[in-house]
Amino acid sequence: MNAVASGAAERMPVRALAGLALGNFAVGTGALVIAGVLPDVAADLQVPPAAAGQLITVYALSYAVGAPLLGAAASRLDRRRLLIGAGLLYALANLLAALSASFGMLLAARVLGSVGAALFSPTAATVASMLVAPALVPRAIGLVFGGFVISTVLGVPLGTWIGTTWGWQVALLFVSGLTVIATGVVALTLPGGLKAEGAGIGALVSTLKNTRLLVALSVAASNMASQFIPFTYIAVLLAAFSGATKDDVTVLFFAFGLASVVGNWLGGRAAARFGLTPTLLAGMLTLPVLFFALPAMHWGVTAAGVLLALWGMAGFSFSAPNQSRLVALAPHLRGVLLSLHASALYAGQAVGAAVGAFVLQTGTMDDLGWAAGIAALVTVALFLLSLWQWRPGTRGT
Repeated sequence: MNAVASGAAERMPVRALAGLALGNFAVGTGALVIAGVLPDVAADLQVPPAAAGQLITVYALSYAVGAPLLGAAASRLDRRRLLIGAGLLYALANLLAALSASFGMLLAARVLGSVGAALFSPTAATVASMLVAPALVPRAIGLVFGGFVISTVLGVPLGTWIGTTWGWQVALLFVSGLTVIATGVVALTLPGGLKAEGAGIGALVSTLKNTRLLVALSVAASNMASQFIPFTYIAVLLAAFSGATKDDVTVLFFAFGLASVVGNWLGGRAAARFGLTPTLLAGMLTLPVLFFALPAMHWGVTAAGVLLALWGMAGFSFSAPNQSRLVALAPHLRGVLLSLHASALYAGQAVGAAVGAFVLQTGTMDDLGWAAGIAALVTVALFLLSLWQWRPGTRGT
């Protein structure tokens, strides 16, 4: 463990972790708020909703490719300086996005933003695992990832309301300002002198050669893909299925976000009490049931709210326990594994958004739930395969 972190390892360095969580809050708000204002973006820039959805797909793909490569390239940099630089880049990208006069310019700004996000969030998770003793790693990662989760209950609904009230450009300006504040907090609370652990080109190559680790990482990609098949078009889906107005969508996003916070908290508590495997299985087995039940949103806004709340709890109980599992499987590769985990999540978003667009173009909105449910069952199968590969006594790549 880094000497700077050794003194903090016996306790929870709350201020430093809270600063990292605030940074994730800003990153999460910027990543997801575009889904809430997608209809307005499409109308203003005169593109179809399915085409506007590529703002999510391209962002996610850029993040997925960038996270491990950028993390490896920046492995020698001081973690504090890297986080500050990444935060400022993300703020600049969202400012440029807000000033975009064309869809192409907005798309380019989203790609630039994905670079900042791909450097910030995996590094934040790695630093969190370095600042505490091994027994506290799930709690530390859960706290830092909790910033992203809380963005769904506060940042995204607020950003959506700002966007639908004053325009989507103002929503992106809000994200830019929020990121500047978060970066300042990170600069003030995080100690200097932290170096990467389990990062670099060698660690990346070693991980990519390990088929068992790749299967474990694929679980995260599949889980996120199943959720983003319907989530990419959630504002459109809510209006079509439940008759939700713009104000209703804001409230429903708030309900989803609040449930996500509860799910993240429950995931950490359940993992500590019952273990990582039962906790992960419980959430993954709940999702296909909910996705197959999405047509129940036709019953009205209340039914849609209940489904979204259950979805938020099940979906967000996954990430912190899964990151903790990866660190436990190969502690010496934690840096690159957490970068690849973030990459897998965003690759899943890209695949899910693309599948959702294909479903809308070739079928109906009712088919979104069926596609998502099938993808969620694939996630369960991949996780069971990973458990079998890592059973006691198993060796090899």
